[in-house]
Amino acid sequence: MRSVKELGGRIDYITFVPDGEPLLDGGIGLEIERIKMEVDIPVAVITNSSLLFLEECRRDVSEADLMSLKVDAINEGLWKMVNRPHPELKLDEVLHGVAEFSRGAKENS
Repeated sequence: MRSVKELGGRIDYITFVPDGEPLLDGGIGLEIERIKMEVDIPVAVITNSSLLFLEECRRDVSEADLMSLKVDAINEGLWKMVNRPHPELKLDEVLHGVAEFSRGAKENS
């Protein structure tokens, strides 16, 4: 198997898109940091945005080069029907987290 370093310019992004929500990985911030120290390849994270209301999650992914934030609905009932979120998640908190992350990304660019 070839290493990421060997593939070099043939890789557009190293992307976090596991079988589930990547922000559930408590070590994602450290993983992004270490990847960026080892290779000169942009890092992307694809997320359902459900945990961006947590400051530590926003901080963990702040060094990603590309963030794809997904929200399926802005109506609470439709969101619950489509996504079947954890009962403790609230759509208004999710949307607030997306807004906070976006605000922070604009300030850092």
